[in-house]
Amino acid sequence: MTQNYVMIVMKLLGALGLLIYGMKMMSDALQKMAGPQLRHILGRMTTNRLMA
Repeated sequence: MTQNYVMIVMKLLGALGLLIYGMKMMSDALQKMAGPQLRHILGRMTTNRLMA
């Protein structure tokens, strides 16, 4: 019975880890692809709290 709970927790942690890793990889790839131009555009768009 407790082995089932341990396996469920381990699967959830593994899935969460893969999700976070995938998001990190995608974020890095987007930053490399867009470069400083996108950073500048996002910086200008988010200066106002209402627009952010």
